[in-house]
Amino acid sequence: MAPLLQVFSQITSRGVAALALTLGLSPAAWSADLFVDPVLGSDVTGTGTASAPWKTITYTVAQMPAGGNDIFLSAGDYSEASGEVFPIALSAGEQLSFNGAGQGATNIVGNGTSPSFSIGAIPSVFPSQEISISVHNLTFENSGIYYANGSSLAEVLVDDTHFNNVVWTGIVVSSSSGGFGSAVIRDSVFSNCGWGVSASAWASTTKVNLFDSVISNCGTGALADGGGNPFGPGYATITMTRCEVRACQKGSQGIGNDFDFLGIGAIHFVDSLITGNSIGFEGYDFSDLFLNSSTMAGNTEGVVVSAFQPASTYLSFLGSIL
Repeated sequence: MAPLLQVFSQITSRGVAALALTLGLSPAAWSADLFVDPVLGSDVTGTGTASAPWKTITYTVAQMPAGGNDIFLSAGDYSEASGEVFPIALSAGEQLSFNGAGQGATNIVGNGTSPSFSIGAIPSVFPSQEISISVHNLTFENSGIYYANGSSLAEVLVDDTHFNNVVWTGIVVSSSSGGFGSAVIRDSVFSNCGWGVSASAWASTTKVNLFDSVISNCGTGALADGGGNPFGPGYATITMTRCEVRACQKGSQGIGNDFDFLGIGAIHFVDSLITGNSIGFEGYDFSDLFLNSSTMAGNTEGVVVSAFQPASTYLSFLGSIL
């Protein structure tokens, strides 16, 4: 392996392991470095090494050895034209790190009708899992990431990644039936998406944390949707720290319900800017908005609250400008 790639592999794997320990999760046992190149690689003669890379991500994930795997994606477009089959199905128990050559250099070009990465749930018999999927330094075009957690605990980590022109949602994190869905997003951009980031929880808890990221020109920048059912309440929370949400139809939206089973959708802004949107925040039924040292100004409407049934939206403004 080239020295630079070897160093980057060590940094990536150790960084994910360190975050796992911080979250109280078990770090993955990283077993292999795999290489993919949509131009120079081959799924026929390649071996997945730096000198003989595979051609498609689709083929690579089907060949992985057990344990954690670092997958290095060379510059180029990974699309149906290059041989990808979308959605690329991943298991939340696989411990994969996808490492691109940079935003705009490594591009996963989806078909716009299905997610590029579809991360499935791990069985409830595994109540605690390590960080499962991490994505670094690449661009998603047309389609994004869908993560259905089910009834287990796992983590998705995204950093330095651009989600652009995604027809539906850049990242969806969904949990159900007592599960806990979680994603951490850092230094990333969501532009021209239907929804930038979405967190949904049905009788479960889903938390998405964004740091130092920008959401712009989307239908809805951030959507937190909590729903309850006979198995219990649902809590969906999106927290944005040092982020900017601008030029969206709805900068953020919280949705909850109380059809006999409580659900709450909450949006938290910390040291963030929400500006130039048609609506800064829309609260529907049971929802929460927390502004902490943030500015929500320059929007056509700041806060809009509506309800299908008698409901409650909790608003908290601490050291913020509205």
